[in-house]
Amino acid sequence: MKHILVVDDEPGMLRLLSRALSSMQYRVSAASGGPAALAAIGPEPIDLLVTDYRMPDMNGRELISAVRVRQPGLKALVVTGFPPNAQEEDLDWWHAQPHLTKPFSVRSLQDAVVGLIGLP
Repeated sequence: MKHILVVDDEPGMLRLLSRALSSMQYRVSAASGGPAALAAIGPEPIDLLVTDYRMPDMNGRELISAVRVRQPGLKALVVTGFPPNAQEEDLDWWHAQPHLTKPFSVRSLQDAVVGLIGLP
């Protein structure tokens, strides 16, 4: 069963993401921020990291980079209500990274995940 780690600092969004992906029969782990996500990663690789972009302590780009040190080539999907703007250095990275801008439909999330890692 494919394993997805979902990370968001908003409890409601974390529950929504987890339920939407669990309902598709993926194995889903959840973490409330970057440090919690890094602590939750064990020796078993994950298939996909779904993370918010703007979070306290560690943003989505930093989290993806840190996880990819442990698991190079990890696929990631960024979800956010506040994408980088033209004044931020992350803009090129943002456009190259698969992402969804909030609000998005559960179907859009599910389609994006299937597009990245396939069906469970």
